[in-house]
Amino acid sequence: MEAKNAVDVKNLEFSYGDRKVLEQICAAFQPGMVCGLLGPNGSGKTTLMKNIASILKPQKNTVYINGLDITNITVNELAKEISVVPQNTHIEFDFSVQDIVMMGRAPYIKRFSSESEEDIEIAQWAMRISGIEDLAERSIKNISGGELQRVVIARALAQKSNIILLDEPVSQLDIHHQLSIMETIRMLAYEYGMTVVTILHDLNLAAEFCDYIYLLKNGFIAHSGKPKDVLTYEIIEEVYKIVCLVYENPVSKKPHIVPVRSL
Repeated sequence: MEAKNAVDVKNLEFSYGDRKVLEQICAAFQPGMVCGLLGPNGSGKTTLMKNIASILKPQKNTVYINGLDITNITVNELAKEISVVPQNTHIEFDFSVQDIVMMGRAPYIKRFSSESEEDIEIAQWAMRISGIEDLAERSIKNISGGELQRVVIARALAQKSNIILLDEPVSQLDIHHQLSIMETIRMLAYEYGMTVVTILHDLNLAAEFCDYIYLLKNGFIAHSGKPKDVLTYEIIEEVYKIVCLVYENPVSKKPHIVPVRSL
């Protein structure tokens, strides 16, 4: 039986004023898979993700979440379906890590009510899955960038949604934290059956960790498919305007890209 899509995007178009940013976008995202949104700067990746999350307002009959038109879903109900890890996280106040993670329970806590034992247990689960249990009492101001990224992921997990969207989750991290975060992201899909959609700039990380790729160019989906079918030297040259070599990683058997020069 074919897997049911958690997210369907059908002929989505979006403009900022007179400037069209997305044109005729069709995509589908299934549970238990890591899907990558790739493409050069300005290709429309973040705009597409924001439409899926309803941060930007898509037109009716273009984005469906578990079969429902996203324009008919309330903000609070949508927060139970989709969690978002933004590209940049700036937290002004001196909260503890546990306080930040608990914010993910906001859609479930009624106004003027305090968190329940279940809310606390879910927050603790989210911290455990994200590998930050030992940071629970630490100030958010006194942790590293890699630790902060895990806190934000834990906050998203605390929402207990089945769909998680991540906008460049590893772009500012060292290679150890990049791999660690990507391994966690893959675990969310494979072990917990979540639908994971992530924007990535590193083609090699995308090749290793994504099951399916949508490659955007100038607001269109230029190519889509499994990494081995999309990350070829011909397609990379066409989309990114670079000359590169593409080898097979001898360990993972995934494509490995070596940039040579720009065109």
